[in-house]
Amino acid sequence: MTPDVHAVLVTAQQLDGLLATTRGLARTGQQLDRPGLDRDIAVLCLAALRLQKRNRQACRLALLLLQQRVEILHQALQAGAALSRRGDPGIRTGASAG
Repeated sequence: MTPDVHAVLVTAQQLDGLLATTRGLARTGQQLDRPGLDRDIAVLCLAALRLQKRNRQACRLALLLLQQRVEILHQALQAGAALSRRGDPGIRTGASAG
């Protein structure tokens, strides 16, 4: 495994942990740093794209798992926003948190 592949895999694992924490925060109505998270994921994707094709393949599963986790978080945030609009005081996201 090349150092670049290792760095991409380690970063993907760290972001997966961060996404788990973020999901927990979203469930409790805490405000999230979504632009920061988006930026970190974009940097990871760019790093993966810079890998040689055979090395990108080694990172594929980790990146697909991360994509799935991001989609789950996005759905949870949408559901929370919908509940917030209906007046559920237990769910607050984004600009309505505070």
